[in-house]
Amino acid sequence: MTSRTTIRSLTVILGVVVLAIGIAGCGADRRAPAGGNSEAASTIRIVNAVVPEPPTDPASAYMTIKNSGDEPDRLLRVQSDAAKTTELHQTRMNGAAMSMVRIDAIEVPARSDLAMQPGGYHLMLIDLTHPLRIGGQVTLTLTFERAGVISVVAPVVTASSIGTMHR
Repeated sequence: MTSRTTIRSLTVILGVVVLAIGIAGCGADRRAPAGGNSEAASTIRIVNAVVPEPPTDPASAYMTIKNSGDEPDRLLRVQSDAAKTTELHQTRMNGAAMSMVRIDAIEVPARSDLAMQPGGYHLMLIDLTHPLRIGGQVTLTLTFERAGVISVVAPVVTASSIGTMHR
């Protein structure tokens, strides 16, 4: 083999290797969820998400977060198309009075369900972007520490129907 033939052969082999690596990489989604753990994404499920029709601004949102994983996760923030500001809240007792407190995160224990319901954890939708009417829908985008971003569509329902779903 001459030097020229060897260089051509090596160039062809190198080209084939680069092409193969490029093709292999095209089918893979290398983006991990916000929490960086792609396996955790399938361990969190949101069920029974609802927004009771508010008489005025603000509105609240309730749901059940199911964690089927072996590790706890934390709900870090929520965004919504229905409000300029969305906050995580918890209802707490202060002596004989109940009050709502804004919190930074909500822990979802491993292999458990966390009910977000009146009198407990819930979301507040503040400065609504449009009126919320029964039969409408609200998109909630939840960001978890491990599972990353999960979006859910919550129907707007009567306030009286909340007790049957979340208690």
